[in-house]
Parts: sequence; structure tokens; C-alpha cells
Amino acid sequence: MINSNKIINKFLGYNNIKELPISLFVYWPYCSRICPYCNFNKYRDTVNVDHERMSNSLSRELQSFVNNFYRDNDEMSIIDRPITSIYFGGGTPSLAKISTFVETIETMRRLFPKLRIEDIEVTLEVNPDQKDLKNLLKDFKKYVGVNRVSLGVQSLIDSDLEYLGRSHTAKQAAESITLAKELFDHVTFDLIYSRNSKQTKEQWRNELKDALTLSQGNGHLSLYSLTFEEGTSFFKRLSLKDSNRLKIIPPNNELASDLYDITLEETERFGFAQYEVSSFASSNSQKGKHNQNYWRSGDFIGIGPGSSSRITTTNDNHEISRYSFRNILHPKDWMAKIQSDLTKPPCNAFIEDVVQHGKTNPSSTMKPLTNIEVAEEILLNGLRTVEGVQHSTFTFQTNGLTFDKFLNMNQIESFEKQGLLTFDPTCLKLTKNGIMLLDSIIPKILK
Repeated sequence: MINSNKIINKFLGYNNIKELPISLFVYWPYCSRICPYCNFNKYRDTVNVDHERMSNSLSRELQSFVNNFYRDNDEMSIIDRPITSIYFGGGTPSLAKISTFVETIETMRRLFPKLRIEDIEVTLEVNPDQKDLKNLLKDFKKYVGVNRVSLGVQSLIDSDLEYLGRSHTAKQAAESITLAKELFDHVTFDLIYSRNSKQTKEQWRNELKDALTLSQGNGHLSLYSLTFEEGTSFFKRLSLKDSNRLKIIPPNNELASDLYDITLEETERFGFAQYEVSSFASSNSQKGKHNQNYWRSGDFIGIGPGSSSRITTTNDNHEISRYSFRNILHPKDWMAKIQSDLTKPPCNAFIEDVVQHGKTNPSSTMKPLTNIEVAEEILLNGLRTVEGVQHSTFTFQTNGLTFDKFLNMNQIESFEKQGLLTFDPTCLKLTKNGIMLLDSIIPKILK
């Protein structure tokens, strides 16, 4: 039998499971327009959005979630766990009324007595062409406690912004970055490359130089290779006839590889370190703490339509248990499910009741994860990062699974000889060349 507290103390620096950190994620599903490449859970923002009901539902859902994991003087309780980050994502969360997120923050403070908003990372996603952007950012900073802004730039070329379905211009993008950097010490923005076969290496290099110049100082960039996700408008356009002007031809493997190499070259030249497949920071302090917690397979609570959660607890035998939650997708269905339960006290089920009787939040489904499923998540998340997966953490979170029992060691050795990964008894991580081939490597190293 594994004593979880001893393992946590030895390998992770925590004295007991109550010290394992949690991140909070708030999902706002509405957008002013639907981007043709996006496969997130999103809905067109209209005048019919019920902001008051959304606000009430977000707070109610968090209350129910916490009550599911509350029991006095027990390791199962999460209210004493440290909160390390809050992320307002979407969709476009900056379209929400500030009062909505003020209420959400107040609920968080009430449910987590040790929470100090001023001491943690609080991120807000924003569009560059948001109306009255300066005052909006000031208000979110003052009333919600936002201290980090993530701008959905995607490109600094007007024609490509039009192709990507974005409503802002390159000029607006640059101005929004400059403005955000005047107000916040932590600013990040996204760019997409490998957009189609027409994108040239020279074009991407010049655009990336412009982005890195804008981002210098308090700088962070998320640089994504475009994925054509099933169900999106872009995915449908892949199968159009060649004669159709809307047909998209993706870049071939050689061009995609060259664009990735340029990404690594230019970010390094500007002093930005890659710490995850798509994430680059000008200093350690600029690294996104919220996403780092995801990649390290940390615990997180997601509220809002379609959001997900992961929570780690222990049973009476001190064995690690990890639970996955997924919320109802459609906002109206999600709100209706929560509101239908308003006449009852928030669900107060212990984990035993959840497992045996199916009790959980009224707005979500819950699944206990097997050790194998946890191991796969750890590898999928951790191998995205430059730091890789620590064997001690892997063993702790999977109740004793080891690399040699779970991984194909012959394939590991082969990839190591090819320069795609490095392996020793304490750590498994991909090289920069290996990270680019992440999706093809992981299935092959599993037994």
C-alpha cells in the first residue's frame, strides 16, 4: 500500500494532500463571431444572453462542486487547498459584464478562505478590437483582480486575419498589445502559423520578428501550428474541389517543419525560451502558471458550459484517486440544469456517494480515472513541455506505476538514438525535434 502523504512530502515538497494546489477556470462560451478554425464550445453572442442567469449559475456551480468534496477534517476536502491561478477563458470572456466575474470572484473568496487574489495569477482572454479596450482592461484589473491579459491576435497580416475570420486589423492588434503592456506586467498573445500552403517561410519569419519586437520586455507568446479540426468550417473546406476558390490546401510536411524551425530560431534569437510546444517566455516570471499546472497534471476546477475538471483525493487506505468532470455543453441546457436544482441545497455528496450512487454536480458528469488513464494523461500533458515527466510524480499519481512497466522501453531506446527524446530513471522528456513529433511519438512509446 502506498502512503500518499509520505510520497507527496518526499517528491513534491508538500506535507499532505491538502497542500496540493488547484487552479480555477471560468468559461464564458459566447463570442461576437465564430472563427472558422475554432473547435471550442462557443456560441454567437447576441442581445439574448442572460448575463444575470449566467452569473448566478457560475457561482452556484462552484458552490456545488466544492460541496461535493467537502468534509470536515478530512483529506477529501478541497477548501483548504491552495489556489494558484484563476483563468477567465472562452469563447470571449471579456464580453461578459464585469459584475458577472466580480460575483464569481466573491464566491471563490467565500468558498476558499485562504485565497488571496492579489498573490496569484489571474488571466483574462480579450479580443484586440474590444470596444473601449483601455477602460475595459482597467476595470477588469481594478474590480476583478486581473493581472495578466491574453490577446487573441492570431496574425499581424491583414489578409491572413481576414482568412482566419478575425474582425480586427493588424494595426488594432499591435495597438492592443502596446496598450495592454502599459497596464499589465504580464501580457501574452497568440499567433497561428502553418495557415495554408500559401504561407511562405520569409513571410512567417518577418511576421514573427514583428511579434517578438512587440512582446519584448514583459513578454510571452503562444505560437500554434494550425490544426484543421473536424467539425470546423476550415476542415470542411479541405475537401472542396480544387476549382473552388474556398478550398484550403494545408502546408506539406516539409513546409510545416521549416516554419516550426523558424519559430525556434527567431524566438531564441530574441531571448524567448520555449517551455512547452507552443509557449515561449522572455523570462521565468512570464511563464503562464495556469497552463503549467495543466501540463503538470495538476488539479483544476472548471465552471461554465463545457468546462472540465480534475481533482485528486485519497481514500481511507491513503491511495490516490483522481476524478474527471465534464460539464454540459450548451449554455441554455447547462443553466437550466443548475437552475432546476435551486430549490434544493447544493449537492453535498462525499466521493463514496459519487462513485456508488452517481451523485455529482447537477451540471456535469463525473468519472473516476483508472491508474492507466491517469498515466496516459500525465504523458500527454507532460511531454508537451521542455521539463518532461518526472518519474517520482508519475509513480505518485498512478499509485505505483513505473516507467519500465508502462512504457515500451525498446521504442524509448530507439527514439533516444534518433535524438527525439532523453531518458533516465528519473525523467522522460522530448527534445526540441521530438516535441514537434509529439502526436506520433506518444502512441508508440505506450505498451
